[in-house]
Amino acid sequence: MNLKQLFARIPEQLPADQSALEKFTKDLLAIYSLPDTGEYQRAVANAIQQATQCGSHKISKFSVYSFVRRAMAMRAAFLKLQELNKQEEKLKLAPKQESDVDGKEATQSPAG
Repeated sequence: MNLKQLFARIPEQLPADQSALEKFTKDLLAIYSLPDTGEYQRAVANAIQQATQCGSHKISKFSVYSFVRRAMAMRAAFLKLQELNKQEEKLKLAPKQESDVDGKEATQSPAG
C-alpha cells in the first residue's frame, strides 16, 4: 500500500458538482490503477449515489474503490453466466433442430 492509498482511507466530503465528481473519479482510478473507462466511471457514480441515499455526507476513496471492485466482479460474473446460458441453449436446440429436420423429411408426403 502506498501513501496515496493510505490517505484514500480518510473520509472526505462528497463531490458537490460535476467537476468535483470528475476529479474524485480520476484521482480514485489513478490511486488504485484502475482503467479510466465508462464502466468504471459509472461504478464510481453509483457508489456515490448509494452513499448519499444512506445519508452520508462523507466518503473515503477506499470505500468507493471497494464498491467498484465488487460491482465489476458482479458484472463479470453476470456476463459469464449469460455466456454460459447461451451456450447451454445452443446445445439444447442443436439436437432438437436435427430431429425436426428428420421429422420434416419423414412427414412430407407427395402432393397428389
